[in-house]
Amino acid sequence: MTVEDVSASGLLALRSFPLSRQQYALRRIDEALVECEDEALRQRVAEAIRLGDEARNLELEWRGFQPTTEHGERAQKVDYELDRALSALHAVLSTTASAFGEHSTRGAAARLALERLFPLGLRAVIHLPFVAQEDTVRILLERTTRERLLARALRELDVGELLERIAAIHLRYGQALPREARTPSYEQVQAARRAGQERLCRLVFVLVTRLLEGGLGGQHAAALRAALDEVLSQDAAIRRYSRQRRRAADVDPETGEPVEDVEGDAPGDVDAA
Repeated sequence: MTVEDVSASGLLALRSFPLSRQQYALRRIDEALVECEDEALRQRVAEAIRLGDEARNLELEWRGFQPTTEHGERAQKVDYELDRALSALHAVLSTTASAFGEHSTRGAAARLALERLFPLGLRAVIHLPFVAQEDTVRILLERTTRERLLARALRELDVGELLERIAAIHLRYGQALPREARTPSYEQVQAARRAGQERLCRLVFVLVTRLLEGGLGGQHAAALRAALDEVLSQDAAIRRYSRQRRRAADVDPETGEPVEDVEGDAPGDVDAA
């Protein structure tokens, strides 16, 4: 047997997660690892989320929906880049405002930038439909140069390089929006779900290995345990459904709330007892 033949999902006793639960678990892991000192691990989680979003969109299109996939895989990848860059800018501004306080020059500058660039918060920007987000970010970028007070505040905060990054991604984002037709098959959706389960199981192995190796700071270890608990809680929920001989319900990948069944359920969502 070669390394390639080893399946993490085959070795773990986890039930098979629907794609929506995979994504919810990964996002909760990402939140739990905020205090984790292992940047490589956090990048791994971020990449798993990106790939899972692609798989989830594939599943939705197979079911007859055409949400973010309307504009094709290329647009999805650039959308992910843009969301991460916007999140980084929001984090810098929020941290600065909190650290320095509104009565300091830097704190006041950060608060002004937040109010002009993210008046309704980060999620109100990054969760918009593709076309709406492209237009919104264009307007926000125009503000950074057109509004004198905002431009001065951003110079004081020294975020010019990050803004240039956002502008460059935004340009590619607009170019990626023309539709790229895709007709996923039943087999493609099955393969995407299996690949997502494998990524999640490998991540569980990484979390357990880090914890068993020891030598971690208390905050770091607590973050890893919390991340592992997120997966186990979803597994427990699926087991409860299985005992009732019901299909493991889909959940909203963002909130974890159960969602109504739709016609054309994704293949493989019925879990073996």
